[in-house]
Amino acid sequence: MKIIKIIMATADEKLKNERKELGDYIRTLNDHYHNKGIYFHLNNLLDIETEEEKNREVCESEYFYVIFSDEVEDEIVRKTELAFKNFKEKDLPRIYTYFQKLPDNIDATASVKRFMEKLDKEIGHYYSVFLHLDSIKLNMLLELGRSQAQQGAVAIKDGKALVDGKEMLSLDNVPVFQNNEEFHALLKERTELRKKKIELAIQYAADPDNEEVERQLSVCDERMKKITVELHQMEKEMFSICMNVADLTGSGKAMSWREKAACKCFDAGDYKGALAILSDPNLETELKQAEEVGALSSSKFSEYIRVKRLKIKGLKALGINTETLPGIYECYQEAVKVAEEYFVETGIILEYAVFLYQQNNYDISLEKAEWLRSYYSLKNISARIEETEKGKLFMHLGALYHTINRYVEAEETYKKAIEIWEKAVKENPAINKSGLAKSYNNLGSLLMDTNRYAEAEEIYKKAVKILEKLVKENPAAYEVDLAASNNDIGSLLMDTGRYAEAEEAFKKSILIREKLAKENPAAHESDLASSYNDLGNLLMDTDRHTEAEEAYKNAIAIFKKLAKENPAAYEGYLATCFDNLGCLLAGRKRHAEAEEAYKKAVSVRRKLAEDNPAVYKSDLAASYNNLGSLLMDTKRYDEAEEIYKKAVSIREKLAEENPEAYESDLATSYNDLGNLMAITKRYAEAEEAYKKAIAILEKLVKENPEVYEKSLTTSNNNLANLLKKRSEQ
Repeated sequence: MKIIKIIMATADEKLKNERKELGDYIRTLNDHYHNKGIYFHLNNLLDIETEEEKNREVCESEYFYVIFSDEVEDEIVRKTELAFKNFKEKDLPRIYTYFQKLPDNIDATASVKRFMEKLDKEIGHYYSVFLHLDSIKLNMLLELGRSQAQQGAVAIKDGKALVDGKEMLSLDNVPVFQNNEEFHALLKERTELRKKKIELAIQYAADPDNEEVERQLSVCDERMKKITVELHQMEKEMFSICMNVADLTGSGKAMSWREKAACKCFDAGDYKGALAILSDPNLETELKQAEEVGALSSSKFSEYIRVKRLKIKGLKALGINTETLPGIYECYQEAVKVAEEYFVETGIILEYAVFLYQQNNYDISLEKAEWLRSYYSLKNISARIEETEKGKLFMHLGALYHTINRYVEAEETYKKAIEIWEKAVKENPAINKSGLAKSYNNLGSLLMDTNRYAEAEEIYKKAVKILEKLVKENPAAYEVDLAASNNDIGSLLMDTGRYAEAEEAFKKSILIREKLAKENPAAHESDLASSYNDLGNLLMDTDRHTEAEEAYKNAIAIFKKLAKENPAAYEGYLATCFDNLGCLLAGRKRHAEAEEAYKKAVSVRRKLAEDNPAVYKSDLAASYNNLGSLLMDTKRYDEAEEIYKKAVSIREKLAEENPEAYESDLATSYNDLGNLMAITKRYAEAEEAYKKAIAILEKLVKENPEVYEKSLTTSNNNLANLLKKRSEQ
């Protein structure tokens, strides 16, 4: 059992109730953390009898919480000063000082004002003013959880602070949540929409043919879903502010006046005040003055970036939307420019790269991530960067290469990430196992995309083994990752023809994701839809067509709704589901329905490819090829030829740029075009198309016979049959 010592110093009588309440709260935390082998041992300074014992306990504690009301007691001041002295020597205890906010008609005593000034001016320590004890409780939850590598299990959801999914604290009285006007405006709108939806539902039940009421119900439902997504995102960003403030105030490092003033505003829930301070134009003037001195002003450059980071978090907490995005981008760009030029606070560069990736801005994200990799590789820098930071960078960079189909670089980068996380796990397994599991999963996904199934299975199983252990210890933190790994390994097992095992893996994933989506639709519905789609693929391959159609339609229903709320994020997935449904319907000779599904996929993917050709052109070619096959099967040969040639044109360009990723698809298109030409008795063109397919497949068979031999045999047979027909004429 690991024992964490906490000292709490409060006035004897005036804060008696607060002291008891905080003691009860620590006991609640112990009820949960005890099972993890952690015990928080709370000592009240005033309960310790001798001076010697008090001094020893202060110096041996890991946390020192000091709470004042309208007076400052001399003994508590002395012990606080001792704690500061010990912190400077040994980095312990971490010190948090709170002053109770007094009613407007009561002024603080001279002793309070003197000690506040001493903390601020002489000691350089940040102190907070609290109106409600829940502010201190939230800090305790974040700080105590962080120190035991549990911050990943601490989450904010629907106005509650949770640990491993269990409610620990209501945030109703925490100002950073309580006073966010934009957040509460959305909450109010959602409440009003719920009332309106009930009224509309009653009207619709009485008159189910009323199309206007049905339309209003749909609009109402869509807006509620969108608001829920925004609320959860804002909660996440408010949580990030709390973490950032706790980092700044508890680290013992010097804070600029802007950081202190902004943190006090955030503590009070005054977002506008905080953003006004962080937007002080003098900050840019100070930067220019620092640039004249250069490297000698590194502390000023660090301060500049910290201020920008704090402003970014404040803007995000108001919602990531058209109003806040320009300011977020501007702050990132200004901070990153300084970080790159003066090599300070370089973590902001990865934060920016990740944000860009989330906004589908892959080019600049890649540029920033590659700059950071080069910087980390410098001999005099590498030793100073924590392994976990390197691991995060290589995971992100690998995902970027993977997304833009640069597979060789993606594999090298993922393997480097695994190497880093394996080293980190040896140093601290409790913290770093999840990073290693994610890296295994990323590499497994890449190996699958490059048809190296045996290697992919081995890697996926390593990820699942780690995650199954982590889920037993902490379900709320790791169920999402386990569901993803089960889904990925299900896809692999399906692609290698092990359908029973694949179905079991998919259903394990769906079971977790249905539960998560029920608890938090905004966060988990898209993952659930992906699992439905993958299960549909399996059921189609095993000729369980009715079940497959149901699974596809479940996926389409979710992705349709999500694509209305966020087209950029979900239209690609929706198109994939339409394509899959089209294949199923075409196989069942339901040609009109299949054509409708294929054309929906083409329509969506054409638009996506115009906006982002590097990512979506290959998908558009696949949709063209599927539609072409359907048109050929229904003897609409001229239309089929036009569509097939569109697929060939795209795939020829893609294969020229990246043969490893796209040559096999090009061979498929050549073969299909050859079939069309053969049917329409254009034998010379058919022969040319087949020979192009065979030339590609012969090369691919040498590299991976298990995957490509069947396709090569098919194309050879097609050519042989064609030549036989020509000889018989």
